[in-house]
Amino acid sequence: MHLLKKNSFFIFLGIIFIIFLNGLTILSPLDRDESRFAAASQNMLENNDFIDIEVEGVKRYKKPIGIYWAQVISNKIFGDPPYNKIWVYRLPSLFSIFLSIFFIFYITKKVFHEEVAKLSCLFLITSLLIISEIHQAKSDGLLFLFITICNLILLNYLSKKNKNPNWKELSLFWISLSCGIMVKGPIIIIFVIVPLIFFSIFTKSSILFPYLRSYIGYIILILIVTPWFYIISIKSGGSFWYESVGKDLFSKLISGQESHGFPPGYYSIFILIFFWPASIFLVDLIPEVFKSLKNKLQVSKVNLFLIFSFIIPFLIYELIPTKLPHYVLPTYVPASILISNYILERFSSKTILASKLKLILLLLAPLSILSVYIYGVLQYSEPDLKLFMVILIFFIFIYLLIKFFVKKKITKLLTSSFIFQIWIYISLIFYLNPKLEMFWIAEKINQVSKPYSSGKIFHYGFNEPSLVFLLSHKAQRVSPSSMIKLFYSEPESLFVVSGKYINEFEELLKNEKNLNNILTFSGFNYSKGKYLKVSAFTNESYKK
Repeated sequence: MHLLKKNSFFIFLGIIFIIFLNGLTILSPLDRDESRFAAASQNMLENNDFIDIEVEGVKRYKKPIGIYWAQVISNKIFGDPPYNKIWVYRLPSLFSIFLSIFFIFYITKKVFHEEVAKLSCLFLITSLLIISEIHQAKSDGLLFLFITICNLILLNYLSKKNKNPNWKELSLFWISLSCGIMVKGPIIIIFVIVPLIFFSIFTKSSILFPYLRSYIGYIILILIVTPWFYIISIKSGGSFWYESVGKDLFSKLISGQESHGFPPGYYSIFILIFFWPASIFLVDLIPEVFKSLKNKLQVSKVNLFLIFSFIIPFLIYELIPTKLPHYVLPTYVPASILISNYILERFSSKTILASKLKLILLLLAPLSILSVYIYGVLQYSEPDLKLFMVILIFFIFIYLLIKFFVKKKITKLLTSSFIFQIWIYISLIFYLNPKLEMFWIAEKINQVSKPYSSGKIFHYGFNEPSLVFLLSHKAQRVSPSSMIKLFYSEPESLFVVSGKYINEFEELLKNEKNLNNILTFSGFNYSKGKYLKVSAFTNESYKK
C-alpha cells in the first residue's frame, strides 16, 4: 500500500499547514475558553505581569502558566499592540500539533515502517478533533505535544529491547513531562504515567522503570515546575491551589461541570465522528485489542504499550462526569498507529472492507456533517446557489466512498477520505463561516468601535470573553444606570447595550436629544444558545 511517496507526503503536509494557517486568520475569536485564554495572555502583555493570570480584574486560576507564556512569546514574535489578533494566539496550537505529527512520523517509521508512519499522520491531521484544536488558542494543543513526546520516547525505548535509556532521552522525557504539568497540571500523568504503570503490571516487567527512577528527571522537574508554582502560591495567598485544584479539577472529577456532564459512552460515540476516517476501523481494532490482552505472550511490548496508552486514559475519561471531546485527544495517537498497522498488515485481505457495519461507520461522519451544515445555513443564514454546489460535492464524495468500499479499493477509499476532510474544512472556513455572521457578535461590535479610538467602549448585556479580547483595554463593563453619568462625562465614548438592557438604557435617556443609535443588529450568542439584539449609541454633542 503506497498512499504517497515520502517527498509528496511532506508536500501534502506543507499544503495543509498553509491552508490551516490561512484559516487561523479568518476565523473570529471563539467563546468561551479560547477567548478567556487569549484575554488573559493579552492582559499579561498590556500590564507586563507574566506571573499572575487575570481577565477583567478577576483572577483566572484554572490552569498553570504554560499556555499563557506560549501565547505571550507568540505575540512578542508575530504580534503588535494592542495584541488583539486572535490568529497569533492560535499559533502555539498550530505549531505544537504539526511538531507532534513530525515526531510521530519519525518514531513510528523507526518502530514500524514508513507506510504505518505516513498513514498514522494522515489519520491524525485530517481528523475533525485535531483540526478543531489547531484552530483554538487553548492549552490542549500544547499539552498534546508534550504527551506525544513522552509516549513516543517510551515507545522508541521499548523497540530497542533492553538497552538502557541514554541521558538525552531521559532528559527530553522529563522536560516534556514537566512542561506538560506547567500547561495543564497533573493531567499529563493520566496519559503518560498511568498507562506506563498498567503496562508494567500487566506485563510483569520493570523495563520502563528507569524513566521513573531517574534522579536527573526529578531535578529537571523541580527546576522547571517549582519556581512559578512557588511564586504564584505566595502572590495569590494560596488561592491558586483552591481555584485550580479544589474548584476546577475536583469538581470535574466529582460532577459534570459547566453543563458538560454526560454519562459513560460519550467519547465512544463521538470518536466515530471526530476520528473519522480512522474510526471506520475501530470495529476491527477493539476485538484485536482484547485478543492481544488475552494472548499477551504473543504480542510485542510495543503493541501492548500502544494499547494501554489508548485504552486506559480513554476509559478513565469515560468514567469522569465532566466530558468534552478534546479531553481524550492524546489517545488518538496510539489509536492511529494501531489502526494503521492493522490496515497495512491485512491490506491484501478482501475482508478488511467486507463488514456492513464498516459501511455504516464510513457514511456516519459525512452524513452527520452534511446534516449540521444544512441546518446551520437554514437556521442562521439564507441558502444560496453555493450551498447547492456544496451539497452536490458532498454527494459526489459520498458516492466515491461507497464505490471504493464496495470494490474493496482501500487505497482509493482512504485517499478520498483524506481529501474529503480537507475539502470540508475549506468549505467550512471559506463558505459557511462568512454566512454565520450572526454568530460573530463581538467581531461586529469591534468593527463599529474602531472610529471611536479616542474614547472607551462601555458595554453591558453581551459580556462574552471574545468581546473582552477584541476590545482589550478600551472596553469596560458597566450597568446601564452607570452609563448615564459616563454619557455626559465621557461623551467621546461608545455605549453598547444588549438584550433587555437596551430598553432600560433608552428609558433612562429618553429626554436626551444627543442620544444617537448608530447601529442595531441581531445576533446569536452560541455560548448561551440565545438570539440577542445589540444596539450601539453615541453622544452627538461630541464631534469626532
